[in-house]
Amino acid sequence: MPRLLSDGAPHPPNSSHLRRRPAWPGKLRTASPDRMDLDRPAITVATVETVHTRLDGEALRRARSEKGLTHHQLARQVRLGAGERILKLERGATEPSPRLIVELAEALAVEPVQLLLLPNGVDLQALRLIAGRSAADLASSVHVSLRSYLQWESGQGPPLRDGRILAALARELHVPTDRIMTAFAHNAGPEPDNNAPSQ
Repeated sequence: MPRLLSDGAPHPPNSSHLRRRPAWPGKLRTASPDRMDLDRPAITVATVETVHTRLDGEALRRARSEKGLTHHQLARQVRLGAGERILKLERGATEPSPRLIVELAEALAVEPVQLLLLPNGVDLQALRLIAGRSAADLASSVHVSLRSYLQWESGQGPPLRDGRILAALARELHVPTDRIMTAFAHNAGPEPDNNAPSQ
């Protein structure tokens, strides 16, 4: 005789197959186009973001607020059209061109360096962004390959000891030569401590 449910209706026979079986421990139930009950191991993917010199969205927002400009007003001043593009810059959702960083600084009456996030101090990339120059344009101006220049910016290339190139970089970036050498030191990172105990 079929069992009765709480409302008096008969319990459908062989209903055990309708019960959901629990997901396996340590498994993640995922949807599949042809099998909705496919169990797959949960996978955790670790991502590492390289921290580099770039526009500081919070500094941009703060400078805009202090200037009393809305997103749309600032966008019109730098010929971006829509205020949503300024909002994306402030949120870090998009990267501006070096020239746009300079134009934003001019519109907000601040120095370009004040709008930059400088995890490595004022390194070579920072000097380039402050000058509003792209890497390709600067490399061409000092007669080196783009690959070589980008290696210097990343601190992965050999030390630059060519005085002519140093002077050319200083000229193009409108800074003294010793400022270029200091920037290279920032890109190279701290010197290893030879007195540190070995592991």
